[in-house]
Amino acid sequence: DSTTWFEFIVDCHGNIEDRCCDMVAWNPTWYVATSNSPTLWIAEIAIPLTELELSDRSKPNFQVAMQRSVPGLATAVLHPIF
Repeated sequence: DSTTWFEFIVDCHGNIEDRCCDMVAWNPTWYVATSNSPTLWIAEIAIPLTELELSDRSKPNFQVAMQRSVPGLATAVLHPIF
């Protein structure tokens, strides 16, 4: 619907935070696994579609943007096209 937004945040320690359109009571179930080394950080995230407040679940239509922020360094943003 281009007006509903979700935000899923994970840091390199596996700490998570989530938001949906500023709804305080929204508390989805989602899963995160992280690993890192001195030169690499990996995050695997699983978000069941049933946790998203989609208007038409038979044809989910959404966009994804990913952002990586490193304190003191540049922020990288990725907007894949589906």
